Amino acid sequence: SLFVRLKGAQAFLDGQASQIAGLKAIDKYTLRLEFSQPYAPLMRQLCTVWLKVVPKEEVERERAPFGRSPVGTGAFRFVDWEPGKAINLKANEKYFESRPYLDRITYRIFPRGSLILIFDEFKKGNLEDSKIPEVAQRTQLLNNPCYKSVRKSLFATLFWWMDSRDGPLSDPRVRRAIHLAIDRSHFVKVVRQNRFDEAHSLIPEGMFA
Repeated sequence: SLFVRLKGAQAFLDGQASQIAGLKAIDKYTLRLEFSQPYAPLMRQLCTVWLKVVPKEEVERERAPFGRSPVGTGAFRFVDWEPGKAINLKANEKYFESRPYLDRITYRIFPRGSLILIFDEFKKGNLEDSKIPEVAQRTQLLNNPCYKSVRKSLFATLFWWMDSRDGPLSDPRVRRAIHLAIDRSHFVKVVRQNRFDEAHSLIPEGMFA
């Protein structure tokens, strides 16, 4: 991971250092990261949620836990979090790229396995988008001018793996024969209803690096 590649990270993890030598705040707006070796995915990982920089004084302040009362520099400001129901945001009037077009955004929270309920809320106009639970419903919606189908790249590759520990599948020639026997184009067209593209590598096309 990125963290263990920072200079001094292992010493910090082992309790041999109180700080990470390769992580330094140069000034109020500059953070320097020094690595023990080159790390190609750095730019992509810096854009992820778990690597955001947050103000120390806000985290240590005696109030609601920082995770439930966050601060940031985005186009919307945190209003409140209704556990199990919704997260509410409002427009950031001081956003550096000008005020956003929307006044507020509400992220609805649904229990796991609620795809049908989510889809029903979408059809009622209570949600901006939704996955479609059934292939038949997808075909029906595509023919409805009130809806728009959005296609985008996934940062994932869907695949099946074979248990090669014993039996016939322990022979790589058998696994290769099965691989060559599968008509991927037919599978994508019939089973997946052309909702996916054929994969020719474990690295998805939508991934930067």
